[in-house]
Amino acid sequence: MECISRCYPPLPGGGLVSLFGTVVSRCGDRVAVVCGGERCTYAELDRWSDAVAQLIVERAEAVGGSSPYVCVCARRSVSTMALLLGVWKAGCAYVPLDAGEPVARLRRIVADCEPLLVLSDGACDDLVADVVAVSREWMARGRGHDLMPPERPRSLAHRSGGVAVVIYTSGSTGRPKGVMIGESALMSLIAARSERITPTADGGELCFASLAFSASLWELFPALFSGTTVYMATEAERQDPELLLRLLDDNRIGCALIPPTVLEVLPYRALPHLRYLVVAGGVCRADVIGRWQRGRMMMNAYGLTENTTCVSLHVFDGDTLPTNIGRPLPGVSCYILDGDMRTVADGEVGELYIGGAQLAEGYLNDPSLTREKFVEVKGEVKKNFEVNEVTPSTLHPSPSTINVRLHATGDMVRRLPSGGSESDSHQTRRE
Repeated sequence: MECISRCYPPLPGGGLVSLFGTVVSRCGDRVAVVCGGERCTYAELDRWSDAVAQLIVERAEAVGGSSPYVCVCARRSVSTMALLLGVWKAGCAYVPLDAGEPVARLRRIVADCEPLLVLSDGACDDLVADVVAVSREWMARGRGHDLMPPERPRSLAHRSGGVAVVIYTSGSTGRPKGVMIGESALMSLIAARSERITPTADGGELCFASLAFSASLWELFPALFSGTTVYMATEAERQDPELLLRLLDDNRIGCALIPPTVLEVLPYRALPHLRYLVVAGGVCRADVIGRWQRGRMMMNAYGLTENTTCVSLHVFDGDTLPTNIGRPLPGVSCYILDGDMRTVADGEVGELYIGGAQLAEGYLNDPSLTREKFVEVKGEVKKNFEVNEVTPSTLHPSPSTINVRLHATGDMVRRLPSGGSESDSHQTRRE
């Protein structure tokens, strides 16, 4: 238990790589990632990712590339985490690709971000011409430290400019757009989540989402950066409810985010070790909530990729609406505004605007869409926001410094009369 701490470094602090190094120094022998029949410790993952970083740096120096982005297209395995961490150690941002998506979409993403290279374990070697194949044999050598000199790998001097990951979403247009999520935004999510969900060493975290979805940020990094074991569901476990139940039960997993559509078809089992069950990505039926909330804390999470995946949580108490999205996380501010950018009264419907520490940098190579969706707040409107501040941030105590820029979500919501209760602040009304 000494590895688990809710005291994260001040933001932005020494960055994600520095934070991971601190965890490794405390928890080197602890199992970091489990997938299928494979597992690796924090110390092994550290060495493994060093080898990946060295590969990226050598490649950049050989070809003279200047792009800050590295695409990662890999099957779900313990080595996947070594690839992602290796990208960060090389000073770049990773762009996850899901090999199960249409090839035309993947090629469009690669063409848009113009990566330094595409790391692939064979999942998408035919995607583009310039793919660096990372074989199982190479990864095994990297895990054993055979590919690394005694010193730490060199970095490309943080060429990513503070961007940690670019996740492509389609939204309503069907056109992939790359959301640039900053390192400080991701660290804010890690710290804020720890205030709502206490990490424990003896209860691992499920990673169910595709790594190309922003939900994976919620699943992977708060757990990994607190010394918790991440159980990455295999493709078979993601498709078969019985296999998923066995994964949760046999490994005594303590926290899981499961989409409502999956939870609805999951046969009920007590799962006494599952302390936290989070649903997100849709409205969960009331009967499903009633069945699964027994014996644990069950929460509804709301958020978009543009706000680093999750900005609010609602704890179901058996008497609240399935569409309740709760109150903002620490460091996040939510505003419900009318067409004139004024806050609406309780019970009235308005558009949800989000500001604060988890706001994304914008859309890659699309300044016009960035200006449209990320609104700069000025003058009287800004004062109106400050008066109606929802949640004072424990991470950034001055709201006026973080709410000059807001994301227009497009989601229509109404504020519920809460009477000071934290459990019923907002309810979604999607249009």
